[in-house]
Amino acid sequence: MDDHILAIYGVCHDFLKALHHQEDRQHKMTDAEVMTTALVAMLFFGGNFEHARALLGTGHDIPTMLSRRRLNRRLYRLQHLFATLFDL
Repeated sequence: MDDHILAIYGVCHDFLKALHHQEDRQHKMTDAEVMTTALVAMLFFGGNFEHARALLGTGHDIPTMLSRRRLNRRLYRLQHLFATLFDL
């Protein structure tokens, strides 16, 4: 499963890089990490974001995991990127 998570992160990171996506420097988690957390929740936990947050936050995958509320806010801001990613 770790290989799948790394592949998902790589795709998200490369996708954002190809779009020349600018991130806010004050964010503790990158947009690729937020997208990875959402995709891991959908693929491996049936959409349960708490399980994905627990898995990715406890290990060394994403050491600065956001709270549930902040993660949802960031996901709302990135919804247009998800639509673009799924269109491709």
